[in-house]
Amino acid sequence: MEKRIARAKHCILLAGSPGRSSSTNRIYGRSMMKLLNCYLPVFRLGYEFTQHPEKYADYAFLRETCIELLKQSALNAELEHDKSDCESALLAVVIWLDERVLCSTLSCVAQWRSALLQMQLFQTSIGGELFFTRLAAIPDANISLHRVYLFCLLTGFHGKYTQQDKTRLKQRIEKTKACLPAEWRDWPNQAHLTLAGQQLKINQLTHWQIIKNSRWLWLIIPVSAYGLMLLSGFIYFS
Repeated sequence: MEKRIARAKHCILLAGSPGRSSSTNRIYGRSMMKLLNCYLPVFRLGYEFTQHPEKYADYAFLRETCIELLKQSALNAELEHDKSDCESALLAVVIWLDERVLCSTLSCVAQWRSALLQMQLFQTSIGGELFFTRLAAIPDANISLHRVYLFCLLTGFHGKYTQQDKTRLKQRIEKTKACLPAEWRDWPNQAHLTLAGQQLKINQLTHWQIIKNSRWLWLIIPVSAYGLMLLSGFIYFS
């Protein structure tokens, strides 16, 4: 298990090739959605064990599931994204996942606290601080990476902010939103998804039309997850 996740992280740290571009055009291009999409299985797991802790009562099973999903997500991310973006996205999701477990009603919380994933992968136990340090360092033009961090925040991540700092946390979220295109700052929205040179407004398709047209089938899970998780984030912070 340790070797598998180490290999995934190693792939991330070595991601990128001499011909890989990190230009603004690439950031705003088709890969824009993909970095966040790579980690949707991890976010779904976080939602699942929060809602159904009884299914993840076994510590070893939960940890192995988390590591396997992180490994697959990390390997998928490094196929198309720059080394620094891959490493920063993995860090954010790992810290988010640790907090998600620690704030849950899982029976293995104490055991998890003594073996944080952030310590295993990044040799740190102050992820709540490091998350926001990394977020502050992201260039405004790097929308793809901003989306990963914003998604963590909208799904309940607090990090260094306590309940008394709720206003400051909201301000941090709004500042991160401001880095996104205007049409993406609210949910639900009518922002376009670009695929193979075509533009499609998701809200203009019925569920049946999406299912019927198999080339759009991959959109069902990401869009559903975005809606469910972002809604939970808005409710939490409202």
